[in-house]
Amino acid sequence: MKFSKVVFIANALGQPRVKKRIMQFIRQGYKVEVYGFDRDKLTDVSGWGVEVTMIGRIPSKLPYARRIGVIYRGIRQVLRRERDPNVLFYLFQLDIAWIYSLQSRRPYVFEESDLVHTQIDNWACSRLHYHLWQGFRRQH
Repeated sequence: MKFSKVVFIANALGQPRVKKRIMQFIRQGYKVEVYGFDRDKLTDVSGWGVEVTMIGRIPSKLPYARRIGVIYRGIRQVLRRERDPNVLFYLFQLDIAWIYSLQSRRPYVFEESDLVHTQIDNWACSRLHYHLWQGFRRQH
């Protein structure tokens, strides 16, 4: 299937790998849309040469459980805007992919760069995140 556009959703736009991946798609001639969350100091997208739409705010001190609601609403907002069935969604981080998969069956690519579940203080949340990660690894 030839996709008309790649829609990126990232929760930490300030990470160099996010910009690198987006720029790779642009260099290959893909039309891209970029959505992300305002993360205080971690959101500098100046000089990217591509418009970035903020779909929510996730302060550094916001507890993980409350982030889920912010991410859910942000992804719902993107899905309402991006209705073209020939769009490929490119999702950064497990929590984005998991919440996306609860709302849509459209095709997506999921990139995980760290094992964030090892850094969550709450044991139950950490185990849930780990099992979700294991499930996504088996599917992809």
